[in-house]
Amino acid sequence: MKLSVARIIKRLVGVGVIVCAIFIIMQLSTLANNQEFRPTLVLDSVIWKPEGKRIYAHALIDKETALSSYENYNPDDPRLIKFVKSFILPPSSEPYNLKRNNNIDFSRGQSSLIDTIFSKKKGGYFVEIGAGDGEKESISLYFEKERDWRGLLVEPNTKHYENLVSKHRKSDTLNACVKTNSSNSKMTFLQFNPERKGFFVPCFSIESILLATGKDNIDLLTFDIEGQEMYVLQKLPHRKIYIRVISTELHGISQIPKDLLSMMTENGYKAQHQFVNHVLQKTDIIFVREKVFKS
Repeated sequence: MKLSVARIIKRLVGVGVIVCAIFIIMQLSTLANNQEFRPTLVLDSVIWKPEGKRIYAHALIDKETALSSYENYNPDDPRLIKFVKSFILPPSSEPYNLKRNNNIDFSRGQSSLIDTIFSKKKGGYFVEIGAGDGEKESISLYFEKERDWRGLLVEPNTKHYENLVSKHRKSDTLNACVKTNSSNSKMTFLQFNPERKGFFVPCFSIESILLATGKDNIDLLTFDIEGQEMYVLQKLPHRKIYIRVISTELHGISQIPKDLLSMMTENGYKAQHQFVNHVLQKTDIIFVREKVFKS
């Protein structure tokens, strides 16, 4: 019995679909056996995150490829916010793993002053950009340990981020950098080895990162981004998120620039404290939303 060309093609297509389905199932089973899956919804499709790769539908997509598709989105686009959230890891449930567990204030004195501003408030929320290893000179750790605050810790350097995660902090963490201009969507860090291999981390706008927390009110925003503080301060979404206290580190200056003071005043902030380290050429500033004192 002869088969028509149409029937042959139809059967071949059917076999091809079955083979593809079996291949996909085998790939997923292999990945599932090798490591724990953590599915995340992005653009209404499931993305798994094994070994830095993402399975989008049936294709393996690395971080760089996925990131490039979001470059032209507005910072507050819900699809971009959902994408940022897919990079955020939850808090640790294990005991702290700190080198100086008996310390109270791990910062250079900022935490104690901010604690006074908040009248020792319990259960607040913070975002720390440039969190380092999560312990050394950390401003947020005091509030997490002593005042039961929670928040988001953001660190771009993958090596520092690994150390941060190992500290078992009780807040969400994000291995990403903050955009310091309108174009950069990723940053390259070079490892110190003979081959000079590099690794990429995603870069998101400060607005996208803050919106990804899902918070309308943030008690404390602290950041140290190596000389790009002015740009980030200009991009804060004051109309969308109420930030009570901002602590930042300015590099290479000993006085607060007048244009910075003017900008912060226009947004309802007052420079409350200033720490100057002449040796390191750093100036730490704490800006306070004036309504904090009136409430």
